[in-house]
Amino acid sequence: VIRQASSTTTDNLQRRLDIPAQNDELLDLVVALNALLDRLDDGFDALGNYAASASHELRTPLAVISNQLEVALRRPRKAEQWERIARSSIEERGRLSVLVEALLELARAGSTATSRRFELRDELDQTCSSLEAHVRACRAQLLPPEDGQVIWLQGDPGLLMNAVRELVQNACRYSPPGSTVRVLVELPQNGRVAVMVEDDGRGVDPDERVAIFAPFTRGRARSDESPRTAQGLGLGLAIAKRSVEAAGGTITVDDAPAGGTRFTIVLPLSNSRSGIRVNPSRFRYRPPRPCPRRCSPP
Repeated sequence: VIRQASSTTTDNLQRRLDIPAQNDELLDLVVALNALLDRLDDGFDALGNYAASASHELRTPLAVISNQLEVALRRPRKAEQWERIARSSIEERGRLSVLVEALLELARAGSTATSRRFELRDELDQTCSSLEAHVRACRAQLLPPEDGQVIWLQGDPGLLMNAVRELVQNACRYSPPGSTVRVLVELPQNGRVAVMVEDDGRGVDPDERVAIFAPFTRGRARSDESPRTAQGLGLGLAIAKRSVEAAGGTITVDDAPAGGTRFTIVLPLSNSRSGIRVNPSRFRYRPPRPCPRRCSPP
């Protein structure tokens, strides 16, 4: 086992340790190590795919700008022509800047450097208010969550509300004009709360419901695809997933009851004033056992 584990590198992560014939602790160790190698192999594959996709997305606007300038320099041109080329290059540069910002946001989404106790509905109200202009632009109606009981969470409210913002913008992008985007809150159950974003779009195919959370994965657009749909980077849902998981939550996609798509974020509640999350099903108080003999102070 030691020899095989020592010879395992990033170049041969597909190899696995030989399973011992005897059912003992060594068997459990080898099975655990092979499971670890499975996760590492999947992680390196995902990293390679991410690097390839990011390189492709970054190379496209750079190639457009370079080609435009090279063609323009082949012969003298009028000021109006240079102005048109400059405007086109600025547009591509803007697309490149948006992509770089999205990549940085994706990298920051897994960070939990900032954590505090906050009230969920206050943050949702502010987020829905900030999205009113975007919703009007895509001609959809945003229904914020109704007032209800106070719900305290622990984490980074900026990251969590950014996930909600990404889901609302995604719902507007894939919903027909004049539809309704709903933000709902399900009352706490078993120490957790659910935030749901529903739309009236075409829905997500069952075979795409896991893949759409991967970086640079774009869902299949509806037949009447609009320009705002084509401009998607395929990073919004990946950012939302990392933001939610950094707070100890989960995000899933399913069909909405009235048709369309429902994204559900499930988050743990904060049950103490100090902001420490407590799961009643796993927390058990154990009184200290008396010392059987005289103990020296630590």
